Amino acid sequence: MLNKHESSIFCGTKYIVPKKVVISFVDQQYHIVRKNTNSQMLGATQKEHDRTIAPALAPIAKERGLAIETCAELTDLQEFGIGKAKCIDSGIFEWMTEKRLSLGKDPWQREECGCHNSQDIGAYGTCTNGCKYCYANTDHAAAETAKANHDPNRSWL
Repeated sequence: MLNKHESSIFCGTKYIVPKKVVISFVDQQYHIVRKNTNSQMLGATQKEHDRTIAPALAPIAKERGLAIETCAELTDLQEFGIGKAKCIDSGIFEWMTEKRLSLGKDPWQREECGCHNSQDIGAYGTCTNGCKYCYANTDHAAAETAKANHDPNRSWL
């Protein structure tokens, strides 16, 4: 049985028409994630947790006609119909541009990440969503200050 937060990942799918949903599980290996979650470890090991939730998510995705894939997860969930994502996927860009691209794996990402080489245009410490599991948010107050100082008329982000 999924809790409110786990099942909410599909709530927007009745208003938009996505082809797939990419999921990721809280990764306690990152110092900032442990800090943001007050070092609250999951009751089960990460692999046990992934294998408990995945079988519940897969049928929901299938029911909505969505492929479901994981982002940079070590646990193999293919037996549940859950593949491995490439969030930065050259295949999508090739389809959009109708051109063949030669993009290798992004060397700056961890080994289990399937993303192709790309340039990140974001900045750490600027998101104000406050997600506890986010490794990019070290100081919510600093992010709020950055947002307040943002000038949308500048020629850069």
